[in-house]
Amino acid sequence: MTSPCEAGNFRFSYELKHDADVRCVIPYPGLPGGIVSASYDNSARLWAAGEQVTSLVGHTRWVAAVAYLPPSKLGPAMIATSGWDMNVVLWDLDTAQPVWILDGHTDKVTCMAVLPSGDLVTAGYDNNIVIWRNAQKFKTLIGHQAPVACVAAIGDSIVSGGAHGDCSLIRWSSNGDKLHQYKSHTSGVRGVCMVSDTEFVSCSNDTTLIMWHINGSQLQVFAGHINQVYSVAYLPTEAGGELVSVSEDRTCKIWNLEGACIQTISMPSFLFSVCCLDNGDIVVGCTDAAVRVFTRDPERVACEETLKIFDETVASQKINKGTMGGLDMATLPGPEALLENGTKDGQQKIIKTSSGAEVHCWNKALSKWEKIGDVVDGEGSPADLGSAKQIYKGKEWDYLFDVDLNDGKGAFKLPYNKGENPYAAAQRFIYDNMEAGITQDHLNQIADFITTNTGGAPMDDGAAFSDYAKEAAAQGGAGMSNREALKKLEEDNASVAFSEYAKEAAEQGKKTMSVDEAMKNMGDGSGVAFSKFAQEAAALSSGQSLSSSSAAVPEPTVSIEYQTTNKLNSAGLLRKLNQLAASEPSVDLSAIDAFVQSELTGDLPVEQLSFILEKWSVGNRFPVVDIIRQALRNPKHVKAVASSPTLSAALIPVGNEEAATQESLALKAASNLFVTPEGCELAFARKSFIANAKYSFIWEDVRNEVAPKKQIKGKNN
Repeated sequence: MTSPCEAGNFRFSYELKHDADVRCVIPYPGLPGGIVSASYDNSARLWAAGEQVTSLVGHTRWVAAVAYLPPSKLGPAMIATSGWDMNVVLWDLDTAQPVWILDGHTDKVTCMAVLPSGDLVTAGYDNNIVIWRNAQKFKTLIGHQAPVACVAAIGDSIVSGGAHGDCSLIRWSSNGDKLHQYKSHTSGVRGVCMVSDTEFVSCSNDTTLIMWHINGSQLQVFAGHINQVYSVAYLPTEAGGELVSVSEDRTCKIWNLEGACIQTISMPSFLFSVCCLDNGDIVVGCTDAAVRVFTRDPERVACEETLKIFDETVASQKINKGTMGGLDMATLPGPEALLENGTKDGQQKIIKTSSGAEVHCWNKALSKWEKIGDVVDGEGSPADLGSAKQIYKGKEWDYLFDVDLNDGKGAFKLPYNKGENPYAAAQRFIYDNMEAGITQDHLNQIADFITTNTGGAPMDDGAAFSDYAKEAAAQGGAGMSNREALKKLEEDNASVAFSEYAKEAAEQGKKTMSVDEAMKNMGDGSGVAFSKFAQEAAALSSGQSLSSSSAAVPEPTVSIEYQTTNKLNSAGLLRKLNQLAASEPSVDLSAIDAFVQSELTGDLPVEQLSFILEKWSVGNRFPVVDIIRQALRNPKHVKAVASSPTLSAALIPVGNEEAATQESLALKAASNLFVTPEGCELAFARKSFIANAKYSFIWEDVRNEVAPKKQIKGKNN
């Protein structure tokens, strides 16, 4: 909700629509009021005067970032996009077709910036920053210890922010030299923007914004948001400038540079991104698929009917009690609490009403409390709970919790739907956040949290958990091949690991065995989440009924079989390597020779191996991949590979016909990850590209190809 423009406040102007969450918005200077937006609908769109100009479609996964590239040696102005498919794409806006596809990252590319020189800067989940010059990789910057969540051009330099446990900002020269590191945030840094050539502002999951001088001085802290702050933008004004921030607390806040919040705009959804246009309007990207524009210009404010609709949309929000930090409904004040004025703009107050509870926000300009939503009891008592869905990552959920595991990793989003098995939801949460350090050790803790905060909602036949098992049982009865069954289940959003256990249980169930017999035949010690899928599938396939108490199964140690390969022809490998070196860029092979001759007991020659992988022809790199394949059987070398993006990338099948031998060795190398606990950890940390969609059945292919089986024991992760 907004206040009149006469008070100097922003008001709603208009909105644009994607088909899923809007992840990034930027101004497009080539058109009056031009906006470019990126979305989880796998597209980026260019807008002007409230109308779509063009849609850029080609990414195979979510588009996370966009950037404007001015005219250069590459041609006319272009738009750059990047996302979860690891690609950076430069687009011709006349044809809406890709001009360049830049390949240089090994994981999701989630942020971009453009330097005054025209160089493009990209960063993401591989912890690295890449500078691109004339569509060629110029330099890779290594310094963050976690995914890089934001980058910005500050004068001629680059400032980057680390997510998750990193919490730091680093300033780099335009040539990639590390200039300074800034540490003050207590959780991941999510956004950064330039105020001047010597000042910038960062925002964080710790709910604050900080203004910095490039020399490291902390100039101002901005506190007022009550949840993670995802994006910040600088708005030039005659009074000296303002800041605009957006948060998961469903608000957009405007600040003066002295640290005071001068306006809070409540929204109907969470907010991912914000930018400012040349005309002074602000643009926000929202999780309800909307791009919303707000203005101080009375000529651009929406009509009264549209304003009323927007305000009603905000007021009708369903805010889940489970996301509000242990709210005690019994102790809430009544409507009389709204008779007392708020103390600052954007202050929130929760009151109890005859129908439940409401959240109100103080509008300082109008000196009144305005309703911004209804609180929905997490135990499901209100009659309208079914309509109180929350959108997260493009899906609707009955519950969306902020979970802090008290281990210094910050808060994470935990989605849950009524009827789901708590252990299945907990397992999904672990896989979604494994790259952030959430491990299988948290399974019982998370499942207990879900049970406690949802009233122990029982599993029902319509739940997604049961659906997976029913599907597995049906496919088992239909005689579908293992590959077909896995593919079908994966398309239906069941993970491959879950599906395979369910499929095996379904096969056992066809033999009319009891659940216990089926599980015994599958081998002792299946993990909790896997076991529950398997038990259901076995029960359904043999005609038994489901048990609602099946979630209360202790977590055992898992025993999983993997096939690993352990043969290395040292003499032949070195002979071939020296042969190939004659036609490739020069590299000192003595360190590699010594490593191989030592039977891989020395230090892994990371520098030399990386040089070959980066500089040699694709078809001639396979001896290095063969060395990595065998080295992965040693925990010491696993750590060296994990710390090198280039060596880690060697595990990815590249889909190049010239590299058929390398493809085979990469699959075998991936198999060898499971020899040691350190290797398992690397495999799951890099699962997003090792199990790339183009190689959904990588592990089955490995099983069919490589040598003798080896059994290992460890925790189910």
